[in-house]
Amino acid sequence: MENKSKNNDKIDYLLKQEPFSIEISEKHDLFCDAMHQSFLYHYNNNQLFKNLCDNQNFKVSNRVDDLSKYPFIPVTIFKEKNLSSVKSENINRTLTSSATSGIPSKIPLDSITAKRQTIVSSKVMTNYLGNNRREFLVLDENPLLHNTQLISARAAATRGFLILSNAAEYALSHKDDKLILNIDKLAS
Repeated sequence: MENKSKNNDKIDYLLKQEPFSIEISEKHDLFCDAMHQSFLYHYNNNQLFKNLCDNQNFKVSNRVDDLSKYPFIPVTIFKEKNLSSVKSENINRTLTSSATSGIPSKIPLDSITAKRQTIVSSKVMTNYLGNNRREFLVLDENPLLHNTQLISARAAATRGFLILSNAAEYALSHKDDKLILNIDKLAS
């Protein structure tokens, strides 16, 4: 019924669509198909994830129409274990959470995932802002000051939006290990 590439690559099919362009009647099935494709990939490429699913007697061969039927993943796994489904040599960066509990979650990021995140952010923001680049005032510190393999998820999100700007000003900066608000940048 569907062509092979569309059936095997629902995620990339969705990434090619314009934001808010898919009819409501199609969205649910496309999203569930893409989730199933992603779920199978992680199940087949991460032993820890496979064990978690198997221990919950989850049948991975069945596509799920209700997202609440997928196995829950305890948040502590992201803090204590490596929940990566790609080989370590393919990890470009590792994102970290703000660590409200003291232990940051670690999210390994490969080039395919980073590219997909950039595409989605760009499409959604362009849909609202248009194609013209403009100056951004970012209520955060400059993430480009930290050129490291281990960056915060917050900094990664900021970096992702910079491709849509022609210039950026940052209203926060570090001083004595604290973030300080630059009122002058807000006023200008």
